Amino acid sequence: MFRSLQVQILLVIASLVLILLMQAVFSRLIEGQLIDNQRLASKSVTDVDLMHQLEHDVIDLQCNVLIYKGAASDSAV
Repeated sequence: MFRSLQVQILLVIASLVLILLMQAVFSRLIEGQLIDNQRLASKSVTDVDLMHQLEHDVIDLQCNVLIYKGAASDSAV
């Protein structure tokens, strides 16, 4: 195959550099995906909090309607 020791060493060094560059590129891609996933998770938590607040407001409104309905006059009901 390659008879010269210098050629073999250069081939190994070139392979290692190529592997290192590929690792750096993949690390960047994975980091970007991780940041996007963290952003989506944060948005989901915010949406859940908003939904909880909305449910609380609806229950409060239903309670007020029932109180008004029970205490109001017949014509207002």
